[in-house]
Amino acid sequence: YRLLKVDIEEGQTLKLDNEDEAGASADFSAYITGTGHLLVDASGNNNKVISLSYSGGAGSDVNDFTGTTTVTEGTTLQAAVDNIISHSSSLIMWQDSVLDMNGTDQKVNALSGMGTVSFNGEKTLTLNNDALNRDFSGDIVGEGRIVKTGSGDINMAGGTVAAVQGSVVEAGNYNLTGATTLSGENAAITLKESGSARIDGGDIRSAG
Repeated sequence: YRLLKVDIEEGQTLKLDNEDEAGASADFSAYITGTGHLLVDASGNNNKVISLSYSGGAGSDVNDFTGTTTVTEGTTLQAAVDNIISHSSSLIMWQDSVLDMNGTDQKVNALSGMGTVSFNGEKTLTLNNDALNRDFSGDIVGEGRIVKTGSGDINMAGGTVAAVQGSVVEAGNYNLTGATTLSGENAAITLKESGSARIDGGDIRSAG
């Protein structure tokens, strides 16, 4: 028997806990849909990695629940496929939490909080703030690139932004407020369409 689908009702929360398992035993492969929320919490375990791997077959091609996603302190949410939470209304990261992109492309709506987003490969992190303004004081690091979409602002405040392939701002404001951007030779902030960038107290350095 294998769970194929979870429909989270409005106002309800699905909590994922790996119960100290690892590898395939800590992977959630079912299709997550509905209007409720996702809580990823392995904070009390020795193994703190929980992965999502649904890639079609039970409904949409990707998880399409529209509630918030929260990753608790010390927990790692690992992507096994592209766009694991691309329809979730926001990603809230607690201190020492990690979004491990694991060499995949990921779209995140309304990123906020702290913690670390790790590319682990030359892939793309799309940060979409659709008419919402959010502050993120954590780190975004690795070999990939950032694409900012949506009319809202994202304020990178106090963390390290080290996307080696640079950042593209297609819409909205991409603000580096007290953040440090460590960049390789290909890293730059490219403005397109209605995008803008503001550097206020940030320290931009070249690692190339």
